[in-house]
Amino acid sequence: MKGFPKYIATKNDVLNLLNTYPEKTKKLLQNTIDGNEGWVVVSHHTDSGECIVDETHEMLIETDVSGEVSYIQREWMVIPGGDLERWNMTVEEAENLIG
Repeated sequence: MKGFPKYIATKNDVLNLLNTYPEKTKKLLQNTIDGNEGWVVVSHHTDSGECIVDETHEMLIETDVSGEVSYIQREWMVIPGGDLERWNMTVEEAENLIG
């Protein structure tokens, strides 16, 4: 391998990179932790009463070109298929590797 890779597939890759490129790997881990959670679309509705609005839920209103309104339900959660999940690594494990 030449240089820091653009794609990291496994937890073992992260551990190997930590020995070779400690600062870059720690920065990657911190960025991955920071982006681990976010707003995820969970459903679409035609009636705003079907949506939940609280600390972890929000509703977006979308109007298409014909003027039809739809309501998009989003939830704050761990983003499915994120790097930590793919690496089978918890946030705590990543934080411990950062130090």
